[in-house]
Amino acid sequence: MKFVYTEVIKTLSNTFYIQWDVIRANIMDTDVTGDYNFVVYRSFDPITGFEEIIDDNGIPAVIDGGAGPFVYEHKYEQLDFNIDIFYKVVGVSKSDPTTFFTSEIVFVNDGLDGVQRVIKHGEEVLHNFYTGEKCHVLKRKVSGEVCPRCWSKERQQRVYSQCDECNGTGYIVGYYNPIVVQISIGATYKQSDNKPTMSDGRTQQEGRMSNYPIVKNGDLIVAVDTDRRFVVVRASTTKIPMLSTSKVSLSKQNYVLSQILSLQEMDPTDNEYRV
Repeated sequence: MKFVYTEVIKTLSNTFYIQWDVIRANIMDTDVTGDYNFVVYRSFDPITGFEEIIDDNGIPAVIDGGAGPFVYEHKYEQLDFNIDIFYKVVGVSKSDPTTFFTSEIVFVNDGLDGVQRVIKHGEEVLHNFYTGEKCHVLKRKVSGEVCPRCWSKERQQRVYSQCDECNGTGYIVGYYNPIVVQISIGATYKQSDNKPTMSDGRTQQEGRMSNYPIVKNGDLIVAVDTDRRFVVVRASTTKIPMLSTSKVSLSKQNYVLSQILSLQEMDPTDNEYRV
């Protein structure tokens, strides 16, 4: 197994949110994410070393690879913005703790300036008090135990679009545990794809949410009140750079403020309604 990406962002509560994902290292790799626990470490000086994160209740920052999702909020409020906090994630084999693989070292190096803080506060007020509805984000699996019914070992891909075992993802269960968020879902519009034999009218909408969790194409959005379900077909982020401090210094260190989502509503007969 190997890490696809590892990233850390600051939340609206001034805590740290770490997110990562993994895939098989090569086509001969038979490991699955459920074979590993993922341990989150932090350091103020990576040269000196890292320490495992332990929360106020004495619980270590360990995520079961079979349950997920691959996210962790380190509820450490940063008071000194002149100090960087570095993070890394280590995947440790459940059967053999001496077998492990390590992510790259990441840290938040944006050092929010006054303009960013004002806009961040505006985003927080917007999402929490004025717009949006309670939703669940289900992160789609991109690795794990493959589906015994529809996965082709020869082709290394699923061969059925409709599958009760994996919900059309190619992996057992197919999604990690839900994350509760507030999403502002906009107006509905129709997109028709005219084909020689049929016309497919699909309902698409746009959504806006905060900067965590970072959403990827293929993730599932479920509206809690109505159980309407959407698949993310495109996700883009709204960023603002820290202002330059002099005429010869460029602006730098983008900070993610929000995410704009293109959502496709699913038909009640689709796999996504079996999740």
